[in-house]
Amino acid sequence: MIYDKEWANRELRFAIAVLQGKRGWLKLHCQKNRVLLALSIRNSLYEAGFWWQAQKLSIWIGKTCKKFTAERSEAEALPPQSPSPFPVNLHGVDGNE
Repeated sequence: MIYDKEWANRELRFAIAVLQGKRGWLKLHCQKNRVLLALSIRNSLYEAGFWWQAQKLSIWIGKTCKKFTAERSEAEALPPQSPSPFPVNLHGVDGNE
């Protein structure tokens, strides 16, 4: 594969969109996967010699991790919800879901 500036910029745009949740993985527990994918893309950019795009992606990864940490802190600060009177239905799914 030929690596050029256009390829690097496409990879950067894709990785930023992934981090923003525009490519799916919107749920809170999926944010770790978004960061892991972006880290992989960042490493590929560094290895291909596109340090500028890799540094910009590192900034976006940092922003996402900071936001993820803040959201987790808020979620943990919320009081627990009262359990459903039907804790488990016949399908094995929690009644609160």
